[in-house]
Order: sequence, then C-alpha cells, then structure tokens
Amino acid sequence: MARVDLEPDVLSTLRILDDHGVELVVIGDVADALHDDGAGFVETVAIVPSGYARNLDRLAGALRELRAQLRVPGQTRAQPLALAPHALRELGRCTLVTEHADVELDLEPAGTAGYPDLFADARRIEVGERLAVTVASTEDLDRLDDARARHPVARPDGGPRSGRPTRASARRASPSAGPATARGRARARPR
Repeated sequence: MARVDLEPDVLSTLRILDDHGVELVVIGDVADALHDDGAGFVETVAIVPSGYARNLDRLAGALRELRAQLRVPGQTRAQPLALAPHALRELGRCTLVTEHADVELDLEPAGTAGYPDLFADARRIEVGERLAVTVASTEDLDRLDDARARHPVARPDGGPRSGRPTRASARRASPSAGPATARGRARARPR
C-alpha cells in the first residue's frame, strides 16, 4: 500500500498525539481513508486510546497542546475540558474541538472491549515522514459500524445520526460497492 498523505490538520493532530507517546488505535474516517488509499474527506480524527493512567496522562498533554475543548450537543460553543486522567476516563464517547482537526475520543466503543480488542488486529500504517499510526482492521471497522448502527448517538446539534452509510451497510446494499463508496466522506491524497 502506498503511503497516504492526510489533510494537514489531520496529520498535525496525529503527529502531536504521536509526539506525546499516546498509545491509540485510529478508527473512523481516517482509518477508512488509510485502508482505502485515501478516498474522500476527513474532518475528525477518531481514536481509541489505551486506558491506563500513564497513557491518559500523555493523552492529556497532547490535548493541552492541541488546545482541546469539549463539544457539547446542543451548544454552539465548545466548553473547557478537565484534562486529568480520571476526567478523560469518565467522558465516554465525545468530540473535542482542537486548533487542528477535531478528535473523537472513545475509550470503549460499542461492540468492542476497547483498545486491547482493537489493537489485536490493528496494523501500523505510514502517514507522513517518520510518522506511522496504529489503525483498526477493516473487520473491526465494520464491527464498529454495525454496533453504532444499533446504538446511534446524537449529533452535535442534538438530532439523531442517520443517513450516513457504513462500510457494512453499503456492501449489503450493493455487492459491487467497495470500501471507497461505503464511506465516501474520507479523503486523503495518495502520494
């Protein structure tokens, strides 16, 4: 697979997380873009960090550098965020607004046992000069999509998420549909 160059804000966010030594698995649109050699547009970096305290300390440091704030459904402005490890653990699934790409943080996504579960089948993919990230397998991404379809979450404006095709639903709807059409939103530039 050729190295994929992500949008600069996404790449900057991943680099800061890596510079702080955060152990994580990338999921969501960035993972899809990396598996699909860069089709679509990426707005948010979705991650599943390891939940042990030292790693959450490193995550807190990276989020401070990114100037992360919590996006609260139904509110137009992001809120300041307590960046202590116990506070990060208690957040559950949330979206953080940063000075680069937004970060969707989830320590235990629906349908998984969190980081150890996703890490087991993940692989490292080079995304930039001296930067590789651990990316969930396509099978795990399908499993996450199926679990999210069964347990939808609210959009930032308070409405339910709907209408967004998942990798698995697109394949079921059209046997010829490949991963690039299943999640056409994720875009990166092939190098």
